[in-house]
Amino acid sequence: MTDAHSQPFFGKNTALFVQTRAKNEPFIFLKCIKIKDNDSWEKPSLGEGKTIKCKLEEIIMMLRVLNHEVESWTTVHNFKDNKTPISFNWKREKEDILWINIGGYRKKLLFAQVEIFKLLLEHIIHEKIENATIPSFKMTENNELNSLIVTEERERF
Repeated sequence: MTDAHSQPFFGKNTALFVQTRAKNEPFIFLKCIKIKDNDSWEKPSLGEGKTIKCKLEEIIMMLRVLNHEVESWTTVHNFKDNKTPISFNWKREKEDILWINIGGYRKKLLFAQVEIFKLLLEHIIHEKIENATIPSFKMTENNELNSLIVTEERERF
């Protein structure tokens, strides 16, 4: 087991990265970059590309699409009054193609990439459930253990 993950899915013009920083954080990041006019890739370190933070519930919804339980899933992220539409949609052709749209970024995943993406998300969700849902405790002045208030934990996100 590792504490972090980073898996790129490169295409001709767009790349999608699935990233985690720590197994005890109840979220993942999806990062998109694309080819610029000068044929170089956008650089997130320069503020280019698009990164979204996905909660456990959203990972479950992605898995529902990846497991063909639903044809599509759509949501909108709101971060600092910046709304980003997100969608996962199957397109049936000769083979199943999954289209992932995050803001103005559109990434196509073919069978092998879909399977890797699905296996990775299944692994991550199990890891996060085991490690990121453990309550935090602190000692009081009387040496008693007290659970941190859930609302304090929610405010971090």
